[in-house]
Amino acid sequence: MDSFLHQGERPLLRELAMTTESPTSSELLYGLDDRPAPLPAFFAALQHVLACFVGIVTPTLIIGGVLGLHEQLPYLISMGLMVSGVGTLIQARRPFGIGAGMICVQGTSFAFLSAVLAAGLMVKARGGSPDEILAMIFGVCFFGAFIEMVLSRFIGRLQRVITPLDTCDRVKLDGARYQRVLASADPLTKAIFENYRAWAVHYKGVDPSSYSTILFDTVAVHLVFSTQFLTMERMGVKVTDAGMTIPDPAGPQLEVAIDWTDLSGFHDYLVERLLAPVCAAG
Repeated sequence: MDSFLHQGERPLLRELAMTTESPTSSELLYGLDDRPAPLPAFFAALQHVLACFVGIVTPTLIIGGVLGLHEQLPYLISMGLMVSGVGTLIQARRPFGIGAGMICVQGTSFAFLSAVLAAGLMVKARGGSPDEILAMIFGVCFFGAFIEMVLSRFIGRLQRVITPLDTCDRVKLDGARYQRVLASADPLTKAIFENYRAWAVHYKGVDPSSYSTILFDTVAVHLVFSTQFLTMERMGVKVTDAGMTIPDPAGPQLEVAIDWTDLSGFHDYLVERLLAPVCAAG
């Protein structure tokens, strides 16, 4: 493993491996089929509810605020929570063999926020009513679900790209770049900053007026369609019992982003993408 890691100059990959070595013993408190005592189970369930509640409700609040669906917000939030509960129950209990058999919380996701808002803003720009906006959103989600189901059957054969945490940890906006995005009049951008300010109230040392937090997912999304700005290398990796991804010559061969070729250029590119309109006004 040592000779594998030190072939050539791979500072970020070396750091990744040094900080993600597999532990000598399992740190799991419960196995897959273990049943915790009622009291620990209750507090674990409460922890899950409190942890996932904001993540489930916030995308709905952003969509409703940007698209002007204020009267429909109670209905949308209630629907999101109900479907999340039903989906999570199916995942955990595995009725008819459907589900993972684990507490995989199902719910709304920020990953689809741009697509949903683009569809809604397109209808709104053409003078559509709230009911028409909702019809468009529900239709996009309905047909998009079938695309995901089909792709899930072939996900193992699709090209796989991993962005190690050590590659992404320097992606944040500050200075003039951040101020350009902060001054944007785009409704979606303004809604995101409102959410950022509300979140930052609960964390010391975070200043939404001066800089962003670390923007992990921006690199992963960028790699879906381009490897520009990054050094890519095909190598074997494995996931340890502790959930860490480390290099392994005998593991599956993946395309891995191991370093930056132009981090400053990626920052400029990211700003331009954030300032681009979601959809045409006309």
